[in-house]
Amino acid sequence: MITPKEFEKINQRSIIPEIITFIVIIFVTIFVVFYFPYSKAMNSLVYVLVGGMVTTTFWYLRTRRMYDLTLRTSQEMVKNNQLLIKERQTAETILKHSIDGVLLVDNNKRIVGFSPSLERISGFSESEMIGKIFDQALIFGNKPGAPNIGDLLLSPKNRTENASYISNTLKQKDGTFVDLEINYKAFRDKTTDKIFGLAFIKDVTYEREIKQRDNKFITLASHQIFTPLSMIRGFLSLILEQRIGKLNQKQKLYAEKAYESAKRLVSLIGSFLSISSIENEKSENKIKEFDLVKTIKGIVQEFENAGQSKKNNISITSPARVFINSDQEKVEHIFYNCLDNAIKYGDDGQIKIVFDDQKNQTIIKIIDKGIGIPQNEIERIGDKFYRAANAINKDPKGTGLGVFMTNFLAEKISSKLILESTEGQGTTAIITLAKKIK
Repeated sequence: MITPKEFEKINQRSIIPEIITFIVIIFVTIFVVFYFPYSKAMNSLVYVLVGGMVTTTFWYLRTRRMYDLTLRTSQEMVKNNQLLIKERQTAETILKHSIDGVLLVDNNKRIVGFSPSLERISGFSESEMIGKIFDQALIFGNKPGAPNIGDLLLSPKNRTENASYISNTLKQKDGTFVDLEINYKAFRDKTTDKIFGLAFIKDVTYEREIKQRDNKFITLASHQIFTPLSMIRGFLSLILEQRIGKLNQKQKLYAEKAYESAKRLVSLIGSFLSISSIENEKSENKIKEFDLVKTIKGIVQEFENAGQSKKNNISITSPARVFINSDQEKVEHIFYNCLDNAIKYGDDGQIKIVFDDQKNQTIIKIIDKGIGIPQNEIERIGDKFYRAANAINKDPKGTGLGVFMTNFLAEKISSKLILESTEGQGTTAIITLAKKIK
């Protein structure tokens, strides 16, 4: 397709020779009339006339070609313009009816796009926001030490990676705060070669209120069930110990099954209560300095004393001592859950615990050669109550809460857990612990 600028250049180049040709014909005609005798001039003018007709025919055909070219170009321009209008209307319709707010900022952090949904979420109108520095006009409740949303939105890193996610709060026009989930991406506009930041903002205040209500209900229900269930387990324990009379084999078998079921229920309700306490942020960090190597070795010894690791050979590769300032109880809980999974889902063999002590953090790898995690399920490990299919086959009694609780605890002490796994070959749990937290 010929662009309008290219067409204009072609048109200008075609007009110049045409004008020159007609000027030459006029001058030749004048010269012949004034400088030749009548008879000779008439003969010469016949040749000039024939030449003029040939030239006129040539330029007519050329002009016709230019007309066809102009017509085709105009039709293409109209068609493209209609497509652009249609695309713009589609984009405007999406923005207008999108449930999530859409924010567009230029490379100077000035707001250039502010959707109707974002007006509803923030309480500010589009006219109030357009042209303003967005992280000054919109007050986000960034957590202490967290990067500014404005810096994240236009970060060069976000131009190459997929859209990133952040959880935050926003101060509305009336002064109240709403909970947000923000997906953001930086991109380069090919037309202007400028950098823009695009954010999709979702108000999750209602969802979090529902979640808090659910947690309160679970906590209340669990407390109401926990006490009588503990008593049932206690009485079953007395029956199994035959303190109230001897049992025959059939009675003992039924009592043992009832006791194991009650024990699992008590454990499950205890997990519910722990999760509820964590999610409601009732468990504050109890920070102190302690020897991480000694703590880990103590947990391993507990497993060995209880006979849980008798089918596995656990080896530890570590420095003599590693001191960190953190919540020792949460660190123990994190490591206990990871090692318990390695023993539970690892086939008989060796489990390796490897320390990598760095300046500001310590990385502990727990490596097993067990059943592993299927690739299509590894992203969901850590969701509440979720378990991989092969884990359910190996141990149907699990709750799917261990990794969820571990991730929650790790986040509270500025740490993280990453799982690397290949189905049928084993799993590596990578625990990164901050050496000092506030």
